[in-house]
Amino acid sequence: MGNLLHSARISNRRDLRLFLWYLSTSDLARLINKLVSTESVYHEDDIFGSNVEVASQAINQAIRLIKDNETKRMYTLDFDVLKSVKIPSSEFSWIKKSPDAAYFTWLFIKSGIHDLNGEFQLDIKIASKIRNERYPNKHDFLYNKLDLNTYPVDNKERLMAVEDFFDRIPMSLRAKLNLMHRIRGKWDELYHLSANFPLSPKSKKKCDWAWRYIQKDRSRMNTRRKDHEGNYTGEINPPSATNYDMLSMLRPSTASEKYMAVKFSFVFFFVKDNFFIQRFKKAWEVHQYRTFSGTRERKASLRDRENNKKSGPEPISVPPIATTLTELAAISNIPFPPEMQPYVLHTSDNEITVQPEIEYQTRYSAPSDNAADGQITHVSVGEALKYMGKLNQGDKSRDSLSNKILDATSKSLRTILQKAMKEGDKDES
Repeated sequence: MGNLLHSARISNRRDLRLFLWYLSTSDLARLINKLVSTESVYHEDDIFGSNVEVASQAINQAIRLIKDNETKRMYTLDFDVLKSVKIPSSEFSWIKKSPDAAYFTWLFIKSGIHDLNGEFQLDIKIASKIRNERYPNKHDFLYNKLDLNTYPVDNKERLMAVEDFFDRIPMSLRAKLNLMHRIRGKWDELYHLSANFPLSPKSKKKCDWAWRYIQKDRSRMNTRRKDHEGNYTGEINPPSATNYDMLSMLRPSTASEKYMAVKFSFVFFFVKDNFFIQRFKKAWEVHQYRTFSGTRERKASLRDRENNKKSGPEPISVPPIATTLTELAAISNIPFPPEMQPYVLHTSDNEITVQPEIEYQTRYSAPSDNAADGQITHVSVGEALKYMGKLNQGDKSRDSLSNKILDATSKSLRTILQKAMKEGDKDES
C-alpha cells in the first residue's frame, strides 16, 4: 500500500495518455513545479515526451516530493481505479488488423454513443474520479466529452482515438467489453453490404466527387416503409437525428479518407435506401459526360486562340495605285488603243515611254520641256490622257478606252481621267 501511494503505475503509452488526460490543469502544474523547485535530473518536457520510461520516472519523482498523502492519492490510487477497468489489448486485435474495421469502430463510437442512451451504462463512481475539467457536466456524445481527436487524418490516429475512448469512458470493465462485442457484431452484420460498392480509393477524382455527392443526397436517406408482406407503402421511414449529424462529424481531406467516409456512410444508413446505388452510378455517369464535354470545348477554344496567335492578324488589302499607263493597263486589264501602241514601249521598270517620232511631234506639240529629239521621253498618265483627248472625238477606240477605264478604276482615278478628257476637249476646240 505504501509503495502504491508514492508512485503511479505507468507502463506503456496507453497508460501515459490516460494519466495526462485524467488530471486537471492544476494537478499537472503541481507536478511541474515540484520538478522545477528542486535540482532534479528531470524537467517539464520529460513528462510530456515520447519516452514512456523517462516520463514515468519524472512523474513519480515529482509525486515523491509531495508531502500530503491525500494529494499523492489522487495521482496514484485514484488513477489505479481507471486503470483497473481498461480492456485488454487483445480486444483491439480485430480492429488493428483492418483499416476498414478501425474506421467502422471509430465512426460507431463517434456518432452512435450518447450519454442519454440507456443502453450504455455509465459508472458514477468511476466518473467521479475524473479530475479533468474538460470532461463537461452536460449531455453530449461521449466521444465529444472525452476530449478525443475530433478529425483523425489517418488510420494511426483513428486507432489511438478508439483505444483512448475505451480507456477514458467511465464504464465498468464488463460494460466496456459488452460495448466492444456489440460493435463487433454490427461489423459482421453490415460490412459485407459494401462488397460491391462502386468506388475505389485509387480513383481520386471520383472520391472527391462522391464525397460532395453524398453530402447533397441527405434528403434521400428517407426510405419507404414496407408492409407485413414486404411491399413498399407510401409512408416514409425518417432517419434518426444522429444520421444527419454523422456527415457533419466527418472532414476527410485525402482521397482515401473520402473513400472511407462515403463507403461507411452508406454502410451505416444509406444501405436502407434501395435506390441509392442506382442514383449514385447514374449521377457519376452524368458528371463524367459534363466534364468530358466541358473539357473538349475548352481545348477547342484554346486551339483556336493559339492558331490566331501564330497566324497573326490578316493583312489589310490596299487597292493598287496606277502612276503610269502600263500600270493602269495591268490593273484594269485593258489594252492600249492602236493610236498609242506605236508610241508606247515597255521598259525593264514597267514604265511607259513614247517614241518622239517627227510625224507625231509635227502633228502634236510635246507637253514635256525636257523631251529632246532622238531621246525617249517618259510620259505620265495625265500627259498621255491629255494627248488622247486631242484625238478625234468620234474615234471609237478612244471612246471604248475611256468607258473601260471609267468602269475599272477607283473614284479618284476616274476623277483624274475625266479631268484629262475635259482638258483635251478644250484644247481641241
